[in-house]
Amino acid sequence: MKKSLPPFVRDSASSLPLHRQVEQWLRLQIEAGGFMPGDALPPRKEFCKMLGGINHLTIRQGVNALIRDGLLFSIPGRGIFVAERKGKPLSVGVVLPSIDDEFTHALVASIQDVFAKLSEEGESLIRPVLFDSRRDAQQEIDSISHLMDLPLDGAIVFPVDHGDMLEKLVQLKVDNFPLVLVGWVPGIKFNSVTSDDYAGAFEATSYLLRQGRQRLAWIGNRKSVYSVASRFEGFRDALSDHGVLYDRKLLGELVQVSPTMPIEDSLSDILDHLLAQDPRPDAFVCVNDYFALACIKELAKRNIRVPEDISIVGYDDIKAAANGKPSLTTVRNPMRELGEAAAELLVECIHDSTRDPEEIVLPVNLIVRDSAG
Repeated sequence: MKKSLPPFVRDSASSLPLHRQVEQWLRLQIEAGGFMPGDALPPRKEFCKMLGGINHLTIRQGVNALIRDGLLFSIPGRGIFVAERKGKPLSVGVVLPSIDDEFTHALVASIQDVFAKLSEEGESLIRPVLFDSRRDAQQEIDSISHLMDLPLDGAIVFPVDHGDMLEKLVQLKVDNFPLVLVGWVPGIKFNSVTSDDYAGAFEATSYLLRQGRQRLAWIGNRKSVYSVASRFEGFRDALSDHGVLYDRKLLGELVQVSPTMPIEDSLSDILDHLLAQDPRPDAFVCVNDYFALACIKELAKRNIRVPEDISIVGYDDIKAAANGKPSLTTVRNPMRELGEAAAELLVECIHDSTRDPEEIVLPVNLIVRDSAG
């Protein structure tokens, strides 16, 4: 190991947490040859002193990230070592709608797991570079615009809203930039991975109809990204197939910018409208679990029982769905499988950027719980 290394300088003005700053510093030292393959990292106390007295738990977080990326490996009882390099490291962009929500966490974790596994199996080290759009369509367009300007070997894009960004995606396709979408775009074939949103909403709606519900309201956006549009189409087609007319008065248009943004005021107005209908709805089909759980809470304030008075189904099967009172009937979205498939497909595209586009559709499952009894 080279003894003289650039000092670690903590950037108190940076938005990156301290463990990420440690991770980046250490990554740069490895890539620059400051730490060579086979070198052991210094013992814990020495390493903490080298990094200016940072808590060893913070350093451990940064080290663990590099272990997941395959840059380091641990031998119990002996220490942490720098891994052998397996060819030119690859850097891939991962453009996300929001780094804070549960779906994205699962997606990113599975992408990182696949890259680490491929590295262990002999693939070049693959480093993900995350772009957080914060559910802002313009910010996502800006991130996509910069993909070709950065030293990236490919990218996975999870669109907030296709809209004006379609032109940017098409340009990447024309330039043979290795790209995989988590989602799909009608009329243009990209390499993509998506879940069968249409089938999931169709089955959830059909289940309610088989339970004897006849006045089904839709809660949520109908368009935005195409996964949402597919869910709405599944809802409408299930009504039609069961001989139930779609009633536009039972459409509750609700848009949520972020899972952490309160939606109670907008939802309250929507529920006032829906519950004023004669006859009123006897079931809600919600575009996602956040909306469904909020509906249950708001209905309880009005002394409306779920499922006795109104049945509710959601979509995605987030962790809170199973723990609600009542527990939420929902469609399980294969979050980790989406990330795994996207990562594997991207690596194939990097090795052959001229391959014919592949569209992978993963199955979903209806999880029946108390809210749709």
